[in-house]
Amino acid sequence: MNKMVNHPLHSLECSLKRALVLSGFSLSDDARSPEVVPPEWDLPLAKFASTPPQAIKLEQGYFILRTNLLANQLEKWKAPLPLKMFAAGTLYDGNDQNRPDHRRIQGIWADGSVPTFAWLRVWDSVIREVFGLGASFNFAIETKDCRRVDVTVDGRTFALAHVARATGVTFGLLGLDPTETAMWMFDIDIDSVACGFYGIENREELYSTRLTFLRRFEDSKLGYGSYFLDRACDLLRKRGFVNYYGSRFYEADCYQKMHMIQDGWDTNNDGMRLVDPIGAKVWLPTVLTPSLQEALSENARAGEESCYLFEVAHTVLPYSDSMKDFRERNMNSKYDSEREPRKQTDKPPRESITLAFGAYDDQLTEEKWTALVSDFLDEFGIREHYYLDTARAIAYELTCKIVINDKMQMLGGNFGAIHPEARKNFGIDKPAFMANIAFEPLEREAAMEMIFVPIEYR
Repeated sequence: MNKMVNHPLHSLECSLKRALVLSGFSLSDDARSPEVVPPEWDLPLAKFASTPPQAIKLEQGYFILRTNLLANQLEKWKAPLPLKMFAAGTLYDGNDQNRPDHRRIQGIWADGSVPTFAWLRVWDSVIREVFGLGASFNFAIETKDCRRVDVTVDGRTFALAHVARATGVTFGLLGLDPTETAMWMFDIDIDSVACGFYGIENREELYSTRLTFLRRFEDSKLGYGSYFLDRACDLLRKRGFVNYYGSRFYEADCYQKMHMIQDGWDTNNDGMRLVDPIGAKVWLPTVLTPSLQEALSENARAGEESCYLFEVAHTVLPYSDSMKDFRERNMNSKYDSEREPRKQTDKPPRESITLAFGAYDDQLTEEKWTALVSDFLDEFGIREHYYLDTARAIAYELTCKIVINDKMQMLGGNFGAIHPEARKNFGIDKPAFMANIAFEPLEREAAMEMIFVPIEYR
């Protein structure tokens, strides 16, 4: 439990963000913007040589999962030249049915002119910062409008980035004149870079949740990008938890499997639906605990004596008014067969960043798990926190604890022991616990205490 581990995707992403900032670019969005967007945001922003991503449609086509990181950022980037901005996060490509989600970094460089030698200096700086002095690179021409940055490290060569001329759409969104401004967009597929750099055979292995894979990546460096989010991840890593990337799509029975079976009023049992299911996957996560229990189960089947994992990802609840109607229509339905389907709507969903962490271990008890959560909240910066017990969240054994502050306001978190039926379904035969926390309320509370609580009392 003393060795600090960092997922290769997260480690590389943090290193690349830090290197780009050192090279003069500004980080505008660190995976905070919505992943569920209107279809009109599926825009051709640059003249890349690769096949454009295919949009994954949701809710009868009212929404899609984003195919780029910049379309909803460009309006915010209207500023005097030079413009050097980038964003990081997850985008989706329906062409990849095995794993449509990809971790990416995308950015813009706009100025009166952006000569090749200026790009060479940028990539030389980024590559030496991320991969060390022994790395070399080649700025290869793919088409007249697109370049590829190839890196060679320890005898392995892989593509780091693609750089392409911006389209008229991008100039229009930024309010710039293409006859007076040079503008290029760069795209870094972190998944591909991680596979090339670490010698990982394929993306399926890269997204493995097994500790036998994850333990290979020792890394005690701090996260980089979003202060509070990085702090939460670093605190969990320091406590022996390992970060993983779970499935971004759930099967229809995922909540039943984890014993989250509630009456028709429950909003968590009906996520935003895919127009075209991906295999058995039919909807987006409303909570992260099904993915967490799958990851714990994977390690239990592999024979791990104990396992401590965490994940940070977006969760999505359909439009609240439609869910209110949904609850009212189904309040008196006793069986799923009597429930009316939720009305799909073009109203924006409620999307949030969620932190889930869990563990199984013979040594774990409810008291130890509560102490672990309390210790995490204390060091995160929330000293004034309390718990309310409730028996209504039946995914937990007997009761779960809801996190509140000193004003009796809920902080969007709950935790407790995993229900015995769920442990049975997932093949976990040891004491197992989990926590699911909406991150924004936690972040606001920590920021408030940081501002108003004197240092000597923190």
